[in-house]
Order: sequence, then structure tokens, then C-alpha cells
Amino acid sequence: MFVSDKVVNYFDKSGNPVRTKLASYSYQCIVPEGDESNGFFNIVSYYIATAIKSLAYSRDSTVGIFGWKYVGESTVYYPDGQLKSLEKFDIDGSAIDSSYYYYPTDRLKC
Repeated sequence: MFVSDKVVNYFDKSGNPVRTKLASYSYQCIVPEGDESNGFFNIVSYYIATAIKSLAYSRDSTVGIFGWKYVGESTVYYPDGQLKSLEKFDIDGSAIDSSYYYYPTDRLKC
């Protein structure tokens, strides 16, 4: 099934779905990219109080039991805007290349 319009989901601080933006800590926009045969979705999450939380692409319009199957690069930020992680995925959603994870102090985790 191809989603033709943007879908917005709201979440509390624990990541549980909530019904309204007013009750949420963060929200996620799922936007189709290209046509139905392309089937890519831009998955962008935002913290309500600050700015961007994460940015990635997926071939699926809904999250699976084990989370999103990302394609390409996935970038995640802390609430203060510091980089939290940078990961790369192949067309099948498998991690490739190097992934980088950071402490809130902006230091690279080993």
C-alpha cells in the first residue's frame, strides 16, 4: 500500500503513541518521496520543545516489529541539537559501513 499524503504520529517522552500534539514530547512525519514504484518514505522526527530529533528514509510507510528498516543514512539528535548517532543502511535495511554514536557531551563513543 502506498501512502500518498504526509502522516504525522505523536509520542510521549517514553516513545509511546499519544493522540494529540498537545500531549506529546515529540512527533514524527512520514512523507512519501517519488511515485508508488519508487516507494521511499522520508521519516523525520521532531522534539516539540526544540528542533529536529531524527532524519532517515525507509521503504516502508509503517514501523515494523523490530523498528524502522532504514535505507541510506539515519541521523539522530539529542534534545539540545547535539548529534547522537549517524548510521548507514543498504537497500535492504541492513547496517553498512561505519556507524557513529556520541555522548551528550559531543564525544564519540568507542
